[in-house]
Amino acid sequence: MGKNSEGKKWKVYLAGAVGLDEAFVRGWREYAENFLNECGIDTLNPIKDREISPHYDPTDIVETDLEMVRQADIVLAEYSHDTYGYIGTSMEIREAYLQGKTIITWGDAYRNHYWLRYHANRCFGELEQALEYIARQAT
Repeated sequence: MGKNSEGKKWKVYLAGAVGLDEAFVRGWREYAENFLNECGIDTLNPIKDREISPHYDPTDIVETDLEMVRQADIVLAEYSHDTYGYIGTSMEIREAYLQGKTIITWGDAYRNHYWLRYHANRCFGELEQALEYIARQAT
């Protein structure tokens, strides 16, 4: 259950906004981690064990996040706030797309945007829907 083509546990990278309310930014990722881990799926959380701060070196942030995208089988991307730019998230999605990764989005922000629809394999309105879809694919 939850194995990739190499026979290893699937890894899901948790992409999304970091410049919003910290309780939200951390909360949905922790919920997703718990849900997916219970399904035998590993997660890659770019903010786990990291303070959210604008004072990080951009090279460290970008290179670390891109390495996590490379390690992932699936990118689960949050797009739930239509007033947020999602610049980093969109770049992570593009990178994942170029690497042939499965891209799942959740949230209604930009859901009908051509670029998001082009790159995403599936778009869901709610996080729970996206998680259940990933779990079903893993069985």
